[in-house]
This record gives sequence, C-alpha cells and structure tokens, in this order.
Amino acid sequence: MTNLITQPYRRPKNSNDDNYLVTLAKEFNLVSAVKAAGVATKVNLSNFMNVHPSGKSRLWAVGTSAPGKRAYEKMTPGDLVIFYGSSEIYAYGEISSKLVWKNNNYIWPSGQNWDFIYSVKNFHELSEGERPLYQELRKVLSKLDVQSVGVRSLYEAGISKAELLDFLLNDAKKSPKKISKHAGNIKSQRDVSQFPPKLGEKFINRKAIWEEFGGQWQQGITTFPNDNCLNVFSDEEGPYPDYQDPVSGIIEYRGQGLSGNQKLSHGNKLIENARLSKNPVRFWFKPAGGAWVFYKWVIVSDREPIVELDSLGNKAKRVLWYLTPVNSPNASEWPKEITDLPILELPEATQSSPPKSPETFIDRYLTLVKDSPNQPQSKTTSAPRTNYKRSRKLRQIVIERANNLCEFDGCTGMPFDLKIDGSAILEVDHIDALGEGGIDHPSNMVALCPNCHESKTYGRGKSKMVKKLKQIVIKKESNLLGLNLANTPEAKPQSPSPLLATPALAYPLHPPLTHPLLL
Repeated sequence: MTNLITQPYRRPKNSNDDNYLVTLAKEFNLVSAVKAAGVATKVNLSNFMNVHPSGKSRLWAVGTSAPGKRAYEKMTPGDLVIFYGSSEIYAYGEISSKLVWKNNNYIWPSGQNWDFIYSVKNFHELSEGERPLYQELRKVLSKLDVQSVGVRSLYEAGISKAELLDFLLNDAKKSPKKISKHAGNIKSQRDVSQFPPKLGEKFINRKAIWEEFGGQWQQGITTFPNDNCLNVFSDEEGPYPDYQDPVSGIIEYRGQGLSGNQKLSHGNKLIENARLSKNPVRFWFKPAGGAWVFYKWVIVSDREPIVELDSLGNKAKRVLWYLTPVNSPNASEWPKEITDLPILELPEATQSSPPKSPETFIDRYLTLVKDSPNQPQSKTTSAPRTNYKRSRKLRQIVIERANNLCEFDGCTGMPFDLKIDGSAILEVDHIDALGEGGIDHPSNMVALCPNCHESKTYGRGKSKMVKKLKQIVIKKESNLLGLNLANTPEAKPQSPSPLLATPALAYPLHPPLTHPLLL
C-alpha cells in the first residue's frame, strides 16, 4: 500500500541555515557523519547500507513532535514524498529506507533532535513556473494536512502514485513564476555579455555558477541573464544516463523530464531551438566527486525518440539529443563537415513510437551485425549522424551480450558498485582501435570493467590481451549466430560458452555470415 508523505519546509533567508541544501539538493555521506559523531554502535545502518551501499543518499528527517513521529511510523519504502512551502510543491521523490538516530543534532544546521531519518531516491525538483499549487492536491485527495508533515493512503484515496504525479506535473494549476525568496536580490558578480564563462572554468557547485552569472541554478538546460547562449549541464552522478563517445566525442544527452513522456517544451524546447538555429551551446560537466567545469562548445546536431525507464521505474518516451563538439563558438572556425551538417526536419519528439525492434536478443544482435559495415570507416572529427546513432545501439547490444559481466575471462574483479540505472559498470571498447583501421562492428567490440579496460589500453601485456579478446568475441558470436568459426586462425576449438543461456540453434537458422575479423 503506497502512502503520500506531505513534508512542509520553509527555506530560511540565510542559505547557511538551509537544511534542504545540506542533504536533499545533493547526496550526503551518512556513514561518515555517524562515525564522526562517535555513535556508530548506537545507530543501526544495516537497512540503509543494503539500499545505499556507498553510504551516501539524499536524506530528510522529521523531529520528535507527535505529527513527525506518527508520519515516520507509517512510512514505508516506495512511498511518494512531496516537499512544499509557500503554498507550492517544489520537489518530490520516493522513500528508499528509514532509520532512527536518537538526539541527532549533527547533520542539519537548523532545529534539533532530528531523530527519524529517511533516505530519498528518484528525487526531482520542479523549476519556478512548473510548481503545482499545494491546494491542488485537494482535487484528488479530500483529506489533506496543511499544518505539518502528514501521511495519506493513496489506496484509500483511489489514486495510484503514477496518476497522482501525472496530475501534479501535467494537469494541476501551477504557481506563477516569480523571483525566488531563497535567492533574495543577489546580483550576479559578472555581466555575461561582457565577461562570459571561459572554456575550462570550474565552479564548486551549481550555486557558485548561479552566484557568478545569475539566472536559474537548478535546471539542466538554461540561459544566463543578458546572454542568448544556451547552457546544458550534465552531472555524472545525476539521474540522467548521459554518455560521451570516447572516439567521436559525440555526447548523448537526455532531455528534460524525469517522470513520464518527455515533450518538446521548457528546456527541451530551448535545445530544439538551438538545433534549428545551429547556434553553439555551452556544455557543462561535473565528473563524479568533482567540480562543475565549462567543458566544451557543442552544437545540437540531431535527436531521436527512445524508450527508457523513468524516475518511477515505468517505460516512457525520452528525447535523446546528440551534441557534437566544436572548437569555438565562432562558426567560421568549425570544420567543413560540421558546417555542412544538414538541419534535419524531424517530427515532434514523442508523438510517434520508435520503430519496433525484433523481440529476441539474438534477432536484434543479428540485425545489427548485418546492418553494421564490416570495413573500416574514414576518420573524421564528427561521425555522420547514422554512424553515431548506430554506435549507441551497438554499445547497448554488446553490454547485453556481456550479461552485466566483464567479457575478459582473465578479469580479476569488477567494481562492487552499480550505475544509477542499476546496470554493471562496464565500458565498451573497440578491440582494434578505429583510428588504426578497426571496424565499428560488434565483432570488434568488447564490454570490459574499468580495470580490464585500463589493462587493455596501457598494460604491458595489452597485445596478448587483444588477441585473447578476439578469441573470446569470436567464440561468443559462434554460439550466438551459429557460425562455424571454431577452427579459424583467430579461435582454437572451444566448448560452447556457458555464458550463453540460449543456444543459437533454438532459433531458425539465419543466412550464413562472413565474420568481419577474418576478412
């Protein structure tokens, strides 16, 4: 049974007293805080660590007041929690775990005795102009506590979690956009029109960028005051699985909107306008544990609809943008292949479903093998749009072929952690580098853990490792596609791979293929 937790919070004028900024705007290392307080033996972190093995999570707490204690006792993991203040809802997420830390005055700067702590996942903050009025909840929930933290059963209200969020995000009346009280009247330190960000310039967090240039400090797609240039932000530890191809430099950037189908509105509309105008865009990047940096200039070269799981774990249509690096904001300095890229006429982002792919993994694998060129491609600073779209699909199918395991049979250990989407930390590499005549084809691609990837790139035995990887991939494709490759010069006779749970012969035989590595 899913509950709705309504959590009020009025932000203080002084941001140094803002509990929200300490543990909700970013992940907080609870394990370190418990150890620093010297109460590790008194605080049971077992459930928290089961859900958050890194020891970090977004956190909130309720105090020892009667309403807070009652709400905490009714909470269960998976419950939806919304945060509201000044008559509007400004954020939401899901409860992932909860624990008790008696007389806790060590984490949050304001208040005291935050005894009941819960962690939050799939957290999303709504920007000004998109925040539903808190009173709109009464349209779907007849009983609503407006005084303090409260709990409401969605089952008893006759509405699901997804339906409630859909109402709040799409149908509920929104609070008008206004100057944030939290921001005060802080004047930016730099006039962007006179002193724009410098390539490579670093800032400790988004708030520091906001204080320097003004504007909005939470959205991933925004412009600065007195500046027409679009800025897009990508956090390696954020909720969007953005990706940069190490060979072409192409950046796969997820559109704005964590829950439900994405549309060409708000931030996505800004990116679409940049694509149509071919205007340069600043790409900001924050590596894991690092600072924000103005990483490079890009142009928005293309987009396509894809289907992925949203923040609630439901399949939803997303917009995947392709950002192509350029060496400056001046179009006269761009390579010819960049200036000649056509501005494509594309349909509305999610009006039509992407083409349906074959149902089985083997059929999808075979389709990509047949459609991918088996000859080296010419080297260019920017891959053609069909190439980098195919590369994304090839990378995904190779990860799937790996079954979330490093494909090198001599692997001595993978990272214990997982990516945000729950998948294994694997990197797809070309066995023979594209720059050295290798082909962009599954037969020349392998999924490796970061350790094995480094060994293959820099290790003293990398030549032997490359030969071994070719044998491993040939063996896998022999099993997958029914190819007779067992006695080729690249692969010695081997027994069927135990990694492949479904033998190729369980499917109708496909036309014989010539293996590209043996040409």
